[in-house]
Amino acid sequence: MQPSTPAKSAYIACSLIVLAALALSAVSQHSLTAENGLGWDGSQYARMTSQCWHETISAFEPFVYRIGAPCIAALLPGTPKTSLFTLNLGASVLFMFLLTAWLRRFVPDTIVRWLVAGTAMHWLGPLRYTWWYPTYIDPLALCAIVGGLLLRDRAVAFVLVCAAGTFVRETVLVVPAALALGRCVTLARGDAGSFVRLVRSLLADTRFRNALAGSVAGVASLLIAHAVVTPASDYRMADSAFYWAYTKPLPSYVLAWFITFGPMLALPLVRPRVVFRFLAASPEYIILLVAVAGLAWVGGSDTERFLLWSAPVVLLLAAIAAADVNWHAAKGPLVLLCLGQILSGRWFLTTPTTSVEALRHAWPILTPLRARQVEDLLSLTPDRVAGSAALIQYSVLTITLLLWLRRRAV
Repeated sequence: MQPSTPAKSAYIACSLIVLAALALSAVSQHSLTAENGLGWDGSQYARMTSQCWHETISAFEPFVYRIGAPCIAALLPGTPKTSLFTLNLGASVLFMFLLTAWLRRFVPDTIVRWLVAGTAMHWLGPLRYTWWYPTYIDPLALCAIVGGLLLRDRAVAFVLVCAAGTFVRETVLVVPAALALGRCVTLARGDAGSFVRLVRSLLADTRFRNALAGSVAGVASLLIAHAVVTPASDYRMADSAFYWAYTKPLPSYVLAWFITFGPMLALPLVRPRVVFRFLAASPEYIILLVAVAGLAWVGGSDTERFLLWSAPVVLLLAAIAAADVNWHAAKGPLVLLCLGQILSGRWFLTTPTTSVEALRHAWPILTPLRARQVEDLLSLTPDRVAGSAALIQYSVLTITLLLWLRRRAV
């Protein structure tokens, strides 16, 4: 754990970064036009918002079971679109402060500020993505994920976060499940006795009991959500998962990781021993990372959005590695890394609001600089040539950073 340092400056810096990202988005980014400005799954959440507290909630599966955000938005003034936007904007700001608090537990504030800035300014980060997609519900789920990690040692608060978060999105369940499995691994490794002794150790372990209680609370929320809504479609999650497991190309999946997190993915590879020691001591985080990676593979076409749920772990591993690098001896790689993150995150570029079939390739410099449709920015882009070019560029940049940092940052 990082030694305690004054928090005031860190949260002031976070406030300034948030204001900058909000100002940039407010003056430059327009919302998408699909489904009359509501978006694809967002149209279902808007429908649920108009129904909540007045009539039985009915929408397509699996969206209909995510009643948390629509029911909160229904209490806010305005149309379903504006109320969801207001809720998402507030949750996005909260997420940035929660992320700051999370990272400060492990690394110095200087590194925290850089990672918070990269997340705030990234086009997929909730602060900017909300302006493009005002009716999606991920910001509140991201708050629940980070909040659960922060509150794992406070039983009542943790259980409440898990229960409420599962109402927002069922994937929040991976947090208590990963924490529980992680404690199993830790205690089993430390006690090589019988199975009965292991069970007794688990039941006596406060962190395991908290994680188990959070898992039970999350499952209860999921069952309640299924009981109080009326699905308007016949959806089989297993069929969808099998479809994407067999049809999602591996190169596209790798590209999605780069699109979501940029060339900073090289940092854990620069200091693998430091990262491995941390994960060996806290196996719950690698379990959480693997779980989210699996969900992103089989969850659908929005691979990048799914991968963003792993941000608390990915950013933490990058931060731990960065804290062990002598950046004074690696100013060249630092400049290259920063430029790569700015380009990859599209800090000063807008997200296309319409889908216009392009007659020419959207050639990237990590990301298409003149994209005409949002699909050009994603790993499953219909422009396979441009997607392959982006993957090659990311690979070359990552390898360059890896070799350069290993040579210079001792």
